[in-house]
Order: sequence, then structure tokens, then C-alpha cells
Amino acid sequence: MTLKEKFAYMATGKPYNDLDPLLIEARNKATEDTNKLNAENNSAKKEELIRKLFGSAGKTPFVNPNFRCEFGQNIHVGDNFYANYDCVILDGAPVTIGDNTIIGTGSVMTHDIPANVIAAGVPAKVIRPITEKDKTGFDPNDPRFL
Repeated sequence: MTLKEKFAYMATGKPYNDLDPLLIEARNKATEDTNKLNAENNSAKKEELIRKLFGSAGKTPFVNPNFRCEFGQNIHVGDNFYANYDCVILDGAPVTIGDNTIIGTGSVMTHDIPANVIAAGVPAKVIRPITEKDKTGFDPNDPRFL
């Protein structure tokens, strides 16, 4: 069975061998990749590492250290994804996080989170939608804020 087939089987919710050598190897790779990601301070390089680790990512994904995940390749995030410090995504099954979503500090993700929300907790759940009131017009590229 290939790793892709194992992931598909795991997504059914049926029991599986968590100590399968392919799964152990994939977890070890994700640990190596998250260690590199957490040590990186350059935004462009950090984004490159996120794109390498995740199954897919929209525009401007960002994670603060110490980000952790089980496999990485089952994570799919939309545009403007932001994970605050100490976020964990357990992606034995696919986890999709929508556009413009913020994940709060210390959260553990085990399931999909929709777009345009703030989610947090263990396990993470939607706290509230992001509204027009939250959009302050802040532009990190504005020289006044550099």
C-alpha cells in the first residue's frame, strides 16, 4: 500500500497500524521540515518551506513557531492563512482551512475550518467570524509601519 492509499484508508476512520514504517517515515520528515520552518525568520523562505510542507497553500500563508503537524501533506490552506504560536495540525486525514482564517495560539487542529473566521482551542473550533470591523486598513508594507 502506498502512502497515499494509507492516508485514504486512515480518512475512513477505521483502525490502522499507526506504527507502519511508511507513516513513521512521513512523520519523521514532517518533524524535520517543521524544525526548519520554525527556525526560519525570513518571510519569503518561510513561505517556501510552508509550500513544501503543506499539500497546498493559497497566497501569503504564515505560521509562527513552534508549529507542528503530523504529516503536513494533508494540510490545505487558503489565501492569507495565519497560525499564531504553538499551533498543531493533526493531519492523519485531510485538514482544509479556508481563506482569511486565523488560528489562535496553542490551538490543535483536527478538522476543517471554514474561511473568514478566527478559530482556537483544543480541539480548535470557530470562535467568531472575521467582520468588516476587524479590517483596520493596516498594510504591513506601508512605510509608516516599518
